[in-house]
Amino acid sequence: MHTLTGMAGPIQHNWREIWLTPALGATAVLIIFMIFFREPPRKTPAEIIAGRKEEALEMP
Repeated sequence: MHTLTGMAGPIQHNWREIWLTPALGATAVLIIFMIFFREPPRKTPAEIIAGRKEEALEMP
């Protein structure tokens, strides 16, 4: 798979394919992580204050 042989020559390694295969796999994993493990959007100060007002109204 990653080795080349001539008719009677020595075994040669296909270094481009050896390095490119895991690099592409690592890139795919990175993209998957970036898609599924995002930080939730941060609340603005106005949303936080509005949430506190709603909590105060709900408490007896």
